[in-house]
Amino acid sequence: LKASTGSFLLLLNPDTELHPETLEKSVNFLENHPEIGLVGVKIKRPDGRIQLHGGRAFPSLFSLLTNSLGLDRAFPSLKIFSSPDLTFWDHSSSQEVDMISGTFMLFRREIYEELGGLDERLPLFFEDMEYCWRVKQSGRKIYYLAETEIIHHSGASSTQAPSFWITSLKYEANRLMLRQ
Repeated sequence: LKASTGSFLLLLNPDTELHPETLEKSVNFLENHPEIGLVGVKIKRPDGRIQLHGGRAFPSLFSLLTNSLGLDRAFPSLKIFSSPDLTFWDHSSSQEVDMISGTFMLFRREIYEELGGLDERLPLFFEDMEYCWRVKQSGRKIYYLAETEIIHHSGASSTQAPSFWITSLKYEANRLMLRQ
């Protein structure tokens, strides 16, 4: 990101496939909505199912508890038991969200520079969450754009890592976010 020169910056996982129109639609959306600080897109698995982490809420102690107890899966249509993945929403429509995934995160260079970029000291699975927090704190909106999508071969970029390590990093990210 520091070495780039474009007006727009894109975080994109290496285990993704862009649809031909995704980048153009996302850039056009940002150009036409100056109040939007970050835009993410619908993220699908190779089998076509939507990955819910594309548009999320900031975690709360209650939402993490309901997720741990499986209440978000037992009562998926009830907003009160929703996990940070917003399980009550099918992610097929566009809307403002608290966070988008670093799997696909598009933003203007000026915002990146104003906010001091991403904090490289932060652990995996938290740097995008923390950056979304700072974007929201700056008064800008974060938007999930469902009109376009990517395919994410989830986990392909971390297959060498033990699963307990990945899980522990996700727990650490949520712990840090709760402290934030």
